[in-house]
Amino acid sequence: MKNAIFGSADNIQQGADVQRILGHKRIDNTEIYTHLIEFENDEWTVRRPQTSKEEDELIEADFQYVRYDDKEGCPIYKKRK
Repeated sequence: MKNAIFGSADNIQQGADVQRILGHKRIDNTEIYTHLIEFENDEWTVRRPQTSKEEDELIEADFQYVRYDDKEGCPIYKKRK
């Protein structure tokens, strides 16, 4: 079974759960709200720059600073794929 908005059967069940949580009687109303939400990807590109120039390039490419890696002796940056 496929639905234009929710796709597979598992996603349809998730859509029904969202419908119940929002208190909608009709899935059409829930679909209106799900179009307004951007679901983000949980995959990341991770980089460990070794030079100041590499770090500047990551910052310019919108990578986010995560933390300093004491073992590697360099900062860690991440960006959503």
